[in-house]
Amino acid sequence: MMAGLLYGLGGALEAARIGTATNNTGNMYELDAISACIVGGLSFSGGIGTISGIVIGVLIFQVIAYGLSFIGVNPYLQFIIKGLIIITAVAIDNRKNIKEKINANSDQKIGSCNNRRSKKMQEKMIQIFRKPSEVMRI
Repeated sequence: MMAGLLYGLGGALEAARIGTATNNTGNMYELDAISACIVGGLSFSGGIGTISGIVIGVLIFQVIAYGLSFIGVNPYLQFIIKGLIIITAVAIDNRKNIKEKINANSDQKIGSCNNRRSKKMQEKMIQIFRKPSEVMRI
């Protein structure tokens, strides 16, 4: 019920902003919403992002959209520019996620071998797995 009320309020505000309302009024706004969230730091892989980051992303993207309209860029070219921004943001996010996964995997392989005894134990385990017939002596 609350969602329907907010949808109606949003539609009324949008109709007041542009001065008319048709069945095509919100066409392609999903591109703006997705791009603003991605620019604001939301990750496609999930679990990362804040409301303040998304608000900042919305503000940045609105400045870009109004700036492109103000300088007279063709509306079709504006969609291409927004798409390129999304592709760039997703590529940066994926690269960051891959680096984090690599670092997490390398931390798991190393384990907590901070002292000599545990390093010595790890070396012994590696030898055993290489030569199963050898018996471990501590």
